Amino acid sequence: MSGSIPSTAALVFLLSLLAILTIAPLAVAAGTSEVSKFCVSQVSPKELSPAEQREVVISIRNLGTTEVYHVAVEVLAIESPIKILGATRKEIGTVAGGKEASVTYEVYVDKGADVGVYYIPLRVFWRDEWGEEGELCSETIYFSLRVTGSLKRAEIEVLSVETVPEVVKPGDTFSLKIRLKNVGISDARALRANISVSSPFMPVGGDVEEYLGVLKSGEETLVTFNLSVAADAHTSQHIFELTLRYEDETSRNNVERKEIGVFVRGEPSVYIQEITLEPSNLQQGSEGILMLKLTNVGTENAEDVRVEVSSVGLLSESYYFIGEIPPDSSETAAFGVYVDDDAKVGMYALKINVHYNDRFGKEYSYTRIYEVRVLEKAPLIPLSYVVAFSVIAIALLAGVYFVQRREDEG
Repeated sequence: MSGSIPSTAALVFLLSLLAILTIAPLAVAAGTSEVSKFCVSQVSPKELSPAEQREVVISIRNLGTTEVYHVAVEVLAIESPIKILGATRKEIGTVAGGKEASVTYEVYVDKGADVGVYYIPLRVFWRDEWGEEGELCSETIYFSLRVTGSLKRAEIEVLSVETVPEVVKPGDTFSLKIRLKNVGISDARALRANISVSSPFMPVGGDVEEYLGVLKSGEETLVTFNLSVAADAHTSQHIFELTLRYEDETSRNNVERKEIGVFVRGEPSVYIQEITLEPSNLQQGSEGILMLKLTNVGTENAEDVRVEVSSVGLLSESYYFIGEIPPDSSETAAFGVYVDDDAKVGMYALKINVHYNDRFGKEYSYTRIYEVRVLEKAPLIPLSYVVAFSVIAIALLAGVYFVQRREDEG
């Protein structure tokens, strides 16, 4: 849009003001009811720059002497480098005669806007009585904004952020790669990128700033920071502040700050801390229980923890589901053991498989072999008892023999 009102609109605007200034006093003098009219009384701020976005406050005044109701304003759509962001209609309410009311619009000026004054049509609605009975009135007034100079500034945008390796775990050293693009209409000169680093991160080599030189309008560049993360870092998204400093074509110093997120992902690590067999010695035809104590020594919850134990002729159950084991915590899995009467005497291998997932769905598993010895079934009367009974019987027989012999000699 050019920097002046179209001739027809200007003529209507001037005639409307003339009518207000001449008819309104006559109406008051004659004692007749007047028609309220509005005008733009103030705009703040009045000046904007290309590529600038900010709130603009527009004040309108009720030029009449009577109160009007249900007042609303709406910016009308026209071709212009000045854009209204968000809702174009604003409700005001009641405005007394001779009083002002204000509305706020979020305004954006195109990057390539020409210098000049731009007139924006504003439609005002009101009723002369409260409620639906009042007559609906409206008129179009204009407010102006001045675009002050073609400010051809640079503007840096973050296109992407990635880490190498893709998954960063506690204790890792990794590269943080940030792709930048100059989306402004001016070259960015003496461009420097600085990143804030705090615990649990440390820069590798102590360098947290990169000098990138000139980044022309529309060009892209890649900045890389090498970092390490502490072994005890918590699983979380950590936020870095990326600060960009550069000069535009007017040699003005610019500072832009962006937030960069890096996710540190821990891992669960479940191992069998202890294996207990009760009784410790299994015999043919005996029963027992196998208990496994599992401990998570990782930095992430272990989920869906389950244990499978397989063996030939020993187990009455082979599957146990535990569920979740938090870091530094333990859970116990128990399995019934049964040895057949005709089981072979000797060593038996128990194959223990442990399976679990992390909270991202990654699966983990490992296998451990545990050996169990099966002994021969013990007799109903222990051998020691048989020996003891035999000794006692021999002693009794010997006693009887000596007593009888002594009687015979007497």
